[in-house]
Amino acid sequence: MWNWEEALKTAILIGISLTEFDYMTPHELAVHAEAFLERRTAEFEEKVTLVWLHEYYHRQKYLPSLKDEIKKLTGKDTDVEMSDEEMLQMVKGLNAQMGGSVISKDGEMNGTS
Repeated sequence: MWNWEEALKTAILIGISLTEFDYMTPHELAVHAEAFLERRTAEFEEKVTLVWLHEYYHRQKYLPSLKDEIKKLTGKDTDVEMSDEEMLQMVKGLNAQMGGSVISKDGEMNGTS
């Protein structure tokens, strides 16, 4: 059975404003609450992992290089060099994300600014 006061309390606890709550269905509130719980669980697991890693490295006689540890943990090499074309694509992507413009060789400006 729907209890408005309990639903409002839940909304407040998960950071939903009264205005947002007023326009929300019970199902939407339940989805928000579920997503909030998943995020909090992930944050908790991250914090526990960080504490565990801190203790693990604290007990090591010699601290391994950060790059080697990242590679070991993620399976990705952090020292891989980009080709000129890959670098150009990266710069174009960052430029677009930041709302930059592209000036063509003939001086015309394209994109947003």
